[in-house]
Amino acid sequence: MEQELEGVADDEILEELYEDLDDDILKYQESDFLLKHTKQRIRKKLGMNLIVTGESGRGKSFFGLRFLERWNKERFKEEFPSNHVCNTIEEAVILVRGFKRAGEGILIEELSVHAGSRASMTTQNRLFNMFLDICRMKQAVIVGNCPHISFVDKHYSMMAQAWVNVSRVDFKRKIVVARAYWIQTSPFRSEPYKHRYLNDEGDEVDICYMRKPSDKLCKEYEKLKGKSNDSIFETVVLRLQKDNQEKLKQIGHKFLSPREKEAYELKLEGNTSKEAAKIMGLKDARTYTAYILSAKKKIKSPEYRRELKALNEKWGKSKQDTRQDAN
Repeated sequence: MEQELEGVADDEILEELYEDLDDDILKYQESDFLLKHTKQRIRKKLGMNLIVTGESGRGKSFFGLRFLERWNKERFKEEFPSNHVCNTIEEAVILVRGFKRAGEGILIEELSVHAGSRASMTTQNRLFNMFLDICRMKQAVIVGNCPHISFVDKHYSMMAQAWVNVSRVDFKRKIVVARAYWIQTSPFRSEPYKHRYLNDEGDEVDICYMRKPSDKLCKEYEKLKGKSNDSIFETVVLRLQKDNQEKLKQIGHKFLSPREKEAYELKLEGNTSKEAAKIMGLKDARTYTAYILSAKKKIKSPEYRRELKALNEKWGKSKQDTRQDAN
């Protein structure tokens, strides 16, 4: 059954399918068709790109981990190593570059953050696309997840051979429920097609599942995820601070006195009141705090906000012109 990629599998339809099944879904195969598809790709000297989508908390990561866990046991008779879970594009490139065996796999978390569709012409996305193009030579198995397929750079969705849209986590049975499709691209279309997989009897697979990964892998994954989240928070804070510092340099002098501007810049750099007061040569932190309160009051004024809005629009136009020049 041929369908266009647009229009993610309807969760309500999937829920109805799930409710109509026998009480024991576990008597069906655990998404073996994905393993067979991967095995066929590797046998043909090709790689395998699998994209897993779904809302937050629906089991995207666990589905990908379990798939790679099963694949590693079947292919290499080994446990899937937790250090093959990548939270950045750099980690993925370094890992795949060191692969020595055909079929080794990685899980790339939050693809929409690292290779988002809204940043398709950035250097990072272009380098990631180059990385995908050469992954075939390594015959790597790449599993990436994101909330929605439209959030990812189109190059990745066009390079994928399989797409899984998760629907729910069944905590009672310890499984992730989903719908899976194999992807077909055409050189004459800008959108790929999706087709349902067939089971051993030749029937279309409407619904599939993956069990929960091993307890050991889950614990290692949670540790990695915790470290990754801390790193992401730190990156976001630093970028916001840098952005605010740049804007303050551009228009702050129009509204703040030199000492107020200096105090506010020190605050954005993450200095404590005592540290900032010492840098400014003040006798105590209370004087510094007074400068900060005065600066905040002026920054909240309608005049400052108008200037800030105009600056944001100017920066946005500059970035748009840069992307057009790149094209």
